[in-house]
Amino acid sequence: MALNQVIGGDFKGSPVKESSINDKNYKVISIFPSMKYGVGEIDLSQGEDGVIRYEVLNQESSNDTGNAILGAALFGIVGAIVGSGSKTAYIVAVEYYYGEDLMKSLIEIDSRLYKIFIASQF
Repeated sequence: MALNQVIGGDFKGSPVKESSINDKNYKVISIFPSMKYGVGEIDLSQGEDGVIRYEVLNQESSNDTGNAILGAALFGIVGAIVGSGSKTAYIVAVEYYYGEDLMKSLIEIDSRLYKIFIASQF
């Protein structure tokens, strides 16, 4: 799997990177869809037009079987495979609004981006 990338669902294959909001030093992570999607940067912070739900699929306290079941429930077979995989990166299922559309993406991020993501949810 590719680190810091959308690995399933909407915008699959798009990179996930650090960004900031409104010229402030408020760090968030964003999906940067490729040109084929025809949309701009998608901010993954909590808010009215942002993340409404997320689930970390590979928490240290949960087991691989539970992760596979949760991944399968959210994203089918791809989620099951990823949910049962390695714990070297964070796998996060994210539901968010892009405009008025509800989107679902499965992202794989490193610990630095994970810390930024979690901080942006509060």
